[in-house]
Amino acid sequence: MTCRAHSQLTNLKHARYVCQNGRHHSKQWSCAAVKWLKREYNQTMATLRPRVTVSSYTSHYAGWMCIHGGEGNGDDPTGTYHGPLQMTSGWAGHNVDWNNVPMSEVFAIADAEARAHGYDYTWMHGQWPNTFPPCAGYFH
Repeated sequence: MTCRAHSQLTNLKHARYVCQNGRHHSKQWSCAAVKWLKREYNQTMATLRPRVTVSSYTSHYAGWMCIHGGEGNGDDPTGTYHGPLQMTSGWAGHNVDWNNVPMSEVFAIADAEARAHGYDYTWMHGQWPNTFPPCAGYFH
């Protein structure tokens, strides 16, 4: 997907250049193509980096704070888990540096994944086996 975005960006830059500096038919085509190339690139980037809003997790804020309270913040001694919810690198396909992302964004990402799984007890328990059970009541 990243290669596709790079290729799309290259095509978009080329079309913009030809639109500004080209002649006749190639200029016409390139100016028209800029719109759909830009839209295609933006859709690819939206897939690579889904927009997560802080308001998406606010109804479960107390639950995420409860899990965070049990997980702590920072790295675990083994170096496997990171950030306020102690997630692994690449957790649920998110390539995020969990230690350097605002807590609100970590909560929003976690809430988006939990919502995608229907806040299923088994799934949530699998993610945070020790800290989710006492916090489960916050996710009803």
